[in-house]
Amino acid sequence: MKRMIKVIAVAAATLMPLSAAAQKNINNAVDAFGSNKAKYGIWKETNEKNPQGAYCNIYQFRLPKKEENKLDFVRKAFYQDASDAYDVFVKKANDKTRSYRSIAYGDNLEKRLWFGWPTTKRGRNYLFMFVESKQDSDYRYVYGLEWYYDGKDVEGSVVKIYSKNPKKVKSSKSLSTQKLSGKKLTSIDAQNGSTTILHDREGRTMEMSPASSPSDPIQQFGNLRAAYKNSLRERNIRNTTLFTGLANSILDLCKKKGAQMSVAEKQLCVEGLKEMQQDTPDKFIKGIFDVAVGVLNNNAEK
Repeated sequence: MKRMIKVIAVAAATLMPLSAAAQKNINNAVDAFGSNKAKYGIWKETNEKNPQGAYCNIYQFRLPKKEENKLDFVRKAFYQDASDAYDVFVKKANDKTRSYRSIAYGDNLEKRLWFGWPTTKRGRNYLFMFVESKQDSDYRYVYGLEWYYDGKDVEGSVVKIYSKNPKKVKSSKSLSTQKLSGKKLTSIDAQNGSTTILHDREGRTMEMSPASSPSDPIQQFGNLRAAYKNSLRERNIRNTTLFTGLANSILDLCKKKGAQMSVAEKQLCVEGLKEMQQDTPDKFIKGIFDVAVGVLNNNAEK
């Protein structure tokens, strides 16, 4: 009987949704936030669920500034799990660049959420992560926290999305296309703020933010890390020029802007560097990441 129960438990664990196995911290934090409206000042809740399983949960909140620390567990969970993401969007209130994210969601990616420029040119903070579903490779999760200050209050929203991964969506004949550096650039839903998806010659796609170069170092690191990991997934490891160039760019970023990062951001980057190091067979590139880790650790000690 005990053995039967154990077998059932193992089977149940195997069938658990991704949220129970990966990005556990941020998933639990968002669910905990949404389940206690009074404590976290949630004044509006939006829950959209589509027939094929995609969903979007948004919790809009308003808290007195003196209670802003109630958001700390969400921020902490973001940094704990950000290394699992294939992309992150981090933007601080004083960032004047035109960076943004237009997030497609819904069963057929027919809906959009827009964060950043030009809807809000400055004054807002964003922590968003994009995680590929290991349960269904055609889908991805998006977790996000947006916050800003209005008088004596801190306001914003906490977001959780599960929908098709735009990287896996093939271009359709109805989409407008143009040539860009030998690749096909497709702009979807330009009327409501375009989501840009870059298609290579094999039809692979990547959701992108059509932004000017971000000034926030953690966002720059996230973009470089995403480019590195995407290239690894495409098995381009023999292209040592590409990987060495990306590694050197990451090292240069750590040297120039490591001092601007918070302790949590440095820790996040160190974890990301060690992860890339494990996935990289080239000893020289491993050494570059070692140097970058040392730079960030030295900055943390100052």
